[in-house]
Amino acid sequence: MKKTLATIAIALFATTAQADDNILRAHFQYVDALQEGHSGNRSSYLERAGRTKGDDYRNCKEKGFYKSLDSSKYNDFDSHDFCAWHSEIGRWQFRG
Repeated sequence: MKKTLATIAIALFATTAQADDNILRAHFQYVDALQEGHSGNRSSYLERAGRTKGDDYRNCKEKGFYKSLDSSKYNDFDSHDFCAWHSEIGRWQFRG
């Protein structure tokens, strides 16, 4: 039983670490897109939800993909702007 719990704990930690790594990579993509003046980009590191861009947008906001992983280094991004960029909905601009 203890082995099973340890295995689950390790798997959860690894999953959380991977999810955080993907969010951080997406944040770097977002900042790069802003600096290079790109529009309509979306992150390949964040999960897709549902069948439409609207589903992606809602999922992004619900999961908090726009939130900083280290508030001592950078602030949360604007939730609408980041999630619009991620889901390729409308126009987006940096509102950080």
